[in-house]
Amino acid sequence: MNEYAVVKLTKKDEDELKKVITESFGNLPQMPIMIKKPRQGKEILKALVDMYNSNTKMIKYGIKEDGILTSAFFCTRADFNPSLIKQLVFGFKILRKLGLEGVLQFWKIQRSKPKHRSNQIELVMLVTLPLYQGKGRGKEILNFLYDYAKKKNYLSVVAVTNSKKPAFKFYLKQGWIIEKKFINGKDEFCWIKKIL
Repeated sequence: MNEYAVVKLTKKDEDELKKVITESFGNLPQMPIMIKKPRQGKEILKALVDMYNSNTKMIKYGIKEDGILTSAFFCTRADFNPSLIKQLVFGFKILRKLGLEGVLQFWKIQRSKPKHRSNQIELVMLVTLPLYQGKGRGKEILNFLYDYAKKKNYLSVVAVTNSKKPAFKFYLKQGWIIEKKFINGKDEFCWIKKIL
């Protein structure tokens, strides 16, 4: 039986975190444009991590099994926005890799974001390596996030997800509610919330 524990991720875990993210979303990207351009989509996921790493309040935890990162999340205060420079650099990377359609799809997500307050935490990404999916790791790490958020006096956790993807059903089964729906490309996306 594998030994595993939830651990705080540090700068030295950065490359492993990016690997888990790209492997987890490689076959199941959230953004419609990334389905058309999966290789470029993986580069954008890495750039997204870099953009959010500019936030000194970034919260990153993962499950390590026998020393290997198998599941992870990162989040921030829901009212956080990366600096204009970081957003422009990220936007330029999207334009280079995914074209104008990719820029528009990411922009729609940001534009549709409900007004959140500092007492809410935004789950930017939750990932589990395909080999470890269906074994309760996602639920376990979400429960860890809920406990962490409660201890820090957050009232809710918010996230955005594509309603066609398995993650959407997973969140709803965990008690999340739909806060706002919007169309992005041909897909319906939802801002969702878990009240703590």
